[in-house]
Amino acid sequence: MENAMTTPHTPHSVETEHRVLGAMMMDCQAVETAAAVLDDGAAFHSIRARTLYRYMVSTADSGKPVTLDQLAQDVARIGLKMEGHDATVWLGDVGASVGTSVHVKHDANRVLDYHLRRQLKTLAWRIQTAADDPEADVREIVAMVERTIIDNVPSEEFEVFSLEDCVSQAFEAMEKRARCCRKYAGASSGYDELDMITGGFRDGEFIVIAARPSVGKTAFALNLFRNMSAQGIPAAFFSLEMARDPVTTRLLSSVSQVEEHRLNTGEVLARGDDEDAIALRKAGEILSALPGFIGDPGKNMTCTQIRAKARRLVHSPDTKVRAVFIDYLHLIEPTERTDNRVQELERISKNLKALARELNVPVVVLSQLNRETEQSGRKPKLHNLKGSGAIEQDADIVIMLDRDDRRGNSEPGFLNLTVEKNRNGRTGECSLRCRPDIQLVESLKD
Repeated sequence: MENAMTTPHTPHSVETEHRVLGAMMMDCQAVETAAAVLDDGAAFHSIRARTLYRYMVSTADSGKPVTLDQLAQDVARIGLKMEGHDATVWLGDVGASVGTSVHVKHDANRVLDYHLRRQLKTLAWRIQTAADDPEADVREIVAMVERTIIDNVPSEEFEVFSLEDCVSQAFEAMEKRARCCRKYAGASSGYDELDMITGGFRDGEFIVIAARPSVGKTAFALNLFRNMSAQGIPAAFFSLEMARDPVTTRLLSSVSQVEEHRLNTGEVLARGDDEDAIALRKAGEILSALPGFIGDPGKNMTCTQIRAKARRLVHSPDTKVRAVFIDYLHLIEPTERTDNRVQELERISKNLKALARELNVPVVVLSQLNRETEQSGRKPKLHNLKGSGAIEQDADIVIMLDRDDRRGNSEPGFLNLTVEKNRNGRTGECSLRCRPDIQLVESLKD
């Protein structure tokens, strides 16, 4: 047998695969059409058909013809393993399997469909095997299922648009913003000083907020999260560093303007109806009315798990999330462990970038900086991002945070923001008022 894995129940169609190859022999345009759908040809079930497809695509890419006559001359170089059969005769049968190339796209999609069905059957077997193992971690099984399904969903065919269409769409977007009286291209951060530099957080952007520990990056991110929710933009906040209770406490502190340490002790509510207790209850009412969601993973998550959670929140009609916050990048577990931490961070960074593009929402991720900034005493730069140069390459916006008033954790002062990178706008600096004791970051205009 050509393929030892073939069984009566293996989804495949030899005839469909032959029709695709036959159409490619007839028409060079059919080669391009098939390649746009089947890419590297992994979807072919027949090893022989896959080998021929890859040779034809490679030959066409080099500008040479892939007609039946030319393939017959090249048969020794193609590498077909015929097991005693005449390769030239087989090529002739494939060429005669179709009378027109008109349906090549339809047939190529059917080949891809059969391939996906085979992958799903394999996945079903893996699920059953793992589920029968009492030692297997159920969460890891679920993550494996989600990762496999996501990785095997065929991507949309690459599209090209005319300048006329692009210009028309650009004007339509600008007119829509004008009708809505929106000042910025993206969602407002709630800080005009920052939005005037970034133009807001656009859909599909991967945004990195970086700082050394205790500067205030989590407080700043929570204020961004609250500001966007207050505008009616549903947002999700995943903290890999804290459980939902301390995250919620920080939000209550910033809205009520009651010191966080007093909320942690419970003394405020113990006093009944004093001014701070009333402010705290009012803050609870305000936050409860906002379309915000806080993740409580319980342990560090992989990008696959974050992606699965985020997809549900974005696509569910009950949540319709339009912005995702992750605190923070270096706590995300690699899907596969390696001895090279830089490579792990590169994969995590690229996965987060892909997540923003796939979900078409801003994905705001917190990141650490290396110790060089503290040792040099200078403002942080892109090369100070901890662990991998891929982060600065993948990010659409990089915002560096630093404070000049780090003498104590309760002293009010200024949080300095430097937009070091902005793929869709300008860079620049601005400052916000920072109150670490109540986790509040506010505009100097307020």
